[in-house]
Amino acid sequence: MSSERSWRYEAWNEVCDADALWGPLVALRPAPEQAFTRLRLLGIVSLFGVFYGTCGAFILAWVHRLTGWPVPPPAIWPLGLTATAFVCGEITFLRAWNERARRLVRREAWLVSQGKAESATER
Repeated sequence: MSSERSWRYEAWNEVCDADALWGPLVALRPAPEQAFTRLRLLGIVSLFGVFYGTCGAFILAWVHRLTGWPVPPPAIWPLGLTATAFVCGEITFLRAWNERARRLVRREAWLVSQGKAESATER
């Protein structure tokens, strides 16, 4: 892996490891050595997209009521935000997370094969 890609992946992983950015969804985040599946990503961005998309739809409905400006149908916002978040997650942090998980699992397998496996208390 190139050093630039490695640097980008490390930057994404630092962001993904921040508990504060996950908020109430922190329990859905996998362990660092566990792969981040597309199904898990879809579940997380669905919760995120539906909540914030619905909030956005209410705000736009309120703006429409005050100004009369036309707004898209309310279902567009949650679906659009979910789809956008899924695509962005797929091309950014999902790759970085899974590369780190692959490296950690590979390192652990190598340590086991060398008889140098870390115990659970050392981690």
